Amino acid sequence: MAAEIIGPIVLENLINLLVHEAKLLMGVKDQVSILQHDLGIMNAFLRDSAGKHKDSHIVKEVMNQTNKVALEAEDVIDEYIAMVLKQSRGNVFVNFFRCFGSATALHRLANKTTMINNVIRSINDNKASYNITEVEASFDAKAALWVHRRRRYVEETAVEGFAGKVDELDIEKNFKCRAWVYVSQEYNLRKLFLDILKWIIPKRKYKRTIEDLQNMYVEDLEAKLKEELSGKKYFIVMDDVWKSQVWEEVKVALPEEATGSRILITSRNKEVASRASKTHPYYLSGLNDDESWRLLQSKVFRGGQCPKDLEDCGLELAKVVKGYHFRLFKVNSFLIEDREPCLDILALSYNQLPYRLKSCFLYLGVFPEGFEISTTDLINLWISEGFIEQIGNRKVDAVAENYLEQLIDRSLIEVASKRSDGRVKNFRIHDLLRDFCVSQSVLEQFYEVHSDANNLSSRSTPARRLSVHCNKISEYTLSFASETLSARSVMFFSPSVDEKAWQRLFQSFKFVRVLFLFEVTTLIAGSSLKQIEKLFYLRYFVIKLKETHSASTTVYTDIPKSISKLRYLKKVDIRLGVSWPENIWTMTQLRHLSAYPMKLLPDPQTTDEKAGHDHQLNNLQVLSNLHVDRNTSGFIRKNKFPNLTKLGLFYDDENKEDHELMEISEMTDILESLEKLQHLQRLRITGFPQCERRRLKCFPSTLYKVTLYKTYVDWNLMKILGKLPNLRVLKIKDSSNPCPGKLIVLAGEFVELEVFKMDNYDIEEWKMEAQAMLKLQHLVIIGNRELKTLPAELWNLPT
Repeated sequence: MAAEIIGPIVLENLINLLVHEAKLLMGVKDQVSILQHDLGIMNAFLRDSAGKHKDSHIVKEVMNQTNKVALEAEDVIDEYIAMVLKQSRGNVFVNFFRCFGSATALHRLANKTTMINNVIRSINDNKASYNITEVEASFDAKAALWVHRRRRYVEETAVEGFAGKVDELDIEKNFKCRAWVYVSQEYNLRKLFLDILKWIIPKRKYKRTIEDLQNMYVEDLEAKLKEELSGKKYFIVMDDVWKSQVWEEVKVALPEEATGSRILITSRNKEVASRASKTHPYYLSGLNDDESWRLLQSKVFRGGQCPKDLEDCGLELAKVVKGYHFRLFKVNSFLIEDREPCLDILALSYNQLPYRLKSCFLYLGVFPEGFEISTTDLINLWISEGFIEQIGNRKVDAVAENYLEQLIDRSLIEVASKRSDGRVKNFRIHDLLRDFCVSQSVLEQFYEVHSDANNLSSRSTPARRLSVHCNKISEYTLSFASETLSARSVMFFSPSVDEKAWQRLFQSFKFVRVLFLFEVTTLIAGSSLKQIEKLFYLRYFVIKLKETHSASTTVYTDIPKSISKLRYLKKVDIRLGVSWPENIWTMTQLRHLSAYPMKLLPDPQTTDEKAGHDHQLNNLQVLSNLHVDRNTSGFIRKNKFPNLTKLGLFYDDENKEDHELMEISEMTDILESLEKLQHLQRLRITGFPQCERRRLKCFPSTLYKVTLYKTYVDWNLMKILGKLPNLRVLKIKDSSNPCPGKLIVLAGEFVELEVFKMDNYDIEEWKMEAQAMLKLQHLVIIGNRELKTLPAELWNLPT
C-alpha cells in the first residue's frame, strides 16, 4: 500500500522551513529555490492522489518514490541547518577552524539538492510516460462483496438484536409496505431505487416487471417508485447513509401524503442525521446488561442458546462492553474468529475522511489503549506536528477544535468529559479503532508504537514518529538506535527519567520537533537538562508527572540558560515547579508557557540603564501558573507579554520566608495591572489574599472565563466581575474568605454569564434582582453549609 499521509506532511513542513530559513541557505540559494518549487509540485501530486490509487500499481509506486524523495530532502536540509546553527554558537576562533567543514557541507548540500531535483524530474517524467494525470477513485471489489454480506447481517441484527420480535410484529401489523436498503459509502441512486422497488412491488408482480425496471432511466424509476407508494402506508429503512445528498435525491420519489408513513435513516455522521430529519436525530444509547447479553448471545451462537457452562462467562463479558453496540460486534467478531467485517467498516470510514482529517485521526493511535486523551494536549500536538492549516482569519486552535468535532460527529471517538462551557475536555478512542490507527500508520509509515509487549515497525524506512510505552528510556534508545536517529516526534508513556535517560534522549533525537513525556513516574532533572540545546528543531516540549505534587511541597527546578538557543521552541508545558533563566526574554518566538508553578527572573535589559531596548514576548499567548513576586506587576505594565489570551497567577504565602511575603498593596498592584492585557480571555488566580477595595476598579473587558482558587472573594471583587461584558464562565473554589456573607447580584450584572460554579464558597444568603444573570444555563453549588435557599429569580430566567 502506498503511504498517503507521510509525504504531504513532510513536504509542507519542509517547504515552510525553506521559506523561514532562507538566510541560512544563501550559499545554495539557486538549488534550494528549484527544490522548493519541485517539492511544491510533488506535494500537490501526493494530495491529489490520496485515496485514488486502489487499483493502480503504477500510481502506488510513483507515490512511494515521491515519499522517499521527500524524506531524503528533509534529512539533507535538516542536517545542514543543524550544522550551521551549531557552528554559529561557537566562539570566533572555533568558527574560523570550522569554516572549512562548513564549505564542504555546503558543497555536499548543493550536490545533494541537485540530485534530488533530478530524481523529482525523473518521477515527473515517469508520470507523463504512464499517463498519470488524474487518478479516478474505484470501488474496492472486496468492499462491495462485504456490503452485500452485511446487508443480510443488518436485516437479521435489526430484528433480533436491537428491536426484537415484538417490534417486528408491530411493524408488520402497521406497515404492509416495507423496505430495508443498505446505502453504503459508494451509493448508486439507480440501484437504490431498484432495491426499494424490489421490496415494495409484490414478488409475483416483480418477477414479470424486473426486465422493464432494469431498462429504465433514473427519472423513470423515480416516477415508478412514487406510483407504487402512492396511497400506501409504508416504512422504509435507509441504513448507513454517508452523504446528505442521498436523502435529498430519494425524498423527491416519495409521495407527499398524510398516510402515517415512516422513513428511518441510520448514519454514523451527525451532520447527515441532522439534515435528514426535521426533528432532533435519535442518538443510539447504550444497552443495559440484559440487552447486551441477549444481543451477544444471538450473534455468537447464531440465534441459538448459550451452553449453561458458558453463561457466567458470557454475562460478565456483556457487562465489560458497557452496552456499546460496536464493542458487542467486536467481541462477536473475535469469538467467531471473524475480525474482517469490523476492519472493513473502519476502512470505509477512514477512506471517507477528508485529507486533513486522516492524519489527525490516525494520530490518536499513539496513545495507549484505554487512555483518556486531553483535548488541549491533542490540539497542541496536532498544531506542533503541522497537521493543522490556518483557514482564512480563523486561528489554528479553532480549526483543530473543529476537526475534533468532526471526528466526534463521525462516531470515531467517544467523549469522556466536557468543560463547563460545553466543549470537549477529554475523550477516548475505542480499542478496535486504535488498533486500526496503529496498523494503518505502520502501512503509511506515519508512526510506530513500541512497547514491551508489542513492537510494530515498518522497518523499510526509519520511523518519523515514535510512541514508546515502556519505563526505561535509556534501554529503549539503545535497542532502537536506528529508528531514534530519524524520529521527528517522540512520546514516552509512564517513563522513569533520570540523568542517564536525559543524556540518551539528547544524544538520540537530534532532529526531534515534539518531545512529550506522559505520566512520568520518576523525574530527576538537574544539570543534565543543559544538553537540551542539542535538540535544534524542538518545537513542543512537555513533561507530565503521574502524580502532581501539592503546592506546599513544590520544589523549583532551574531551567538552563541553554534553552534560549532553541530558536524553534514555541510551546513548553512542564507539570512541576520551574524557574526560568533571565535570558528567556530573548525567546520571542514562544507562544505557550505552562508550569506548576513557574518563576520568571527580570529581563537584564530592563534593569540595565545602558541597554537600548526592552525585550517583549509578543507572540506569547498562554502564561500559566506564574508565581507572582515583586516584579510581576512591572512585567505586565511594561508590556513584556502584551498579547496574552490566557494567564494563571499563583501566590503561596505559607512556604515563604518573611522577606518574601508581599504586602496587600503589592498584591493589589498586580491585579490592577491586568487592565493592560487587552487580549486576555481566560484568567485563573490562585492563593491571593484580600486586596485594597478602593484601588481595584476593573479587569480586562475581554475576559470570558475567570477561575478563583483559594483566593479571597468579597462583594467588591464580585461587583467588578459582574460588570465584565463578556464573562461567560465564573468558578470560585475553596475561597479563603471565611465569612463571605451575602451575595447580591443587581440588575444588569453578569449579563453574559452562562456557567456559575461555587465550590466551598460559604455564602450565607443569595439575593438577586430581575434582569440579572439572564443567560445563566449551568449552576453548580458544592460544599456550601450556610446557604439555605436559592433566589426565586433563578426560576424565572428565560430558558
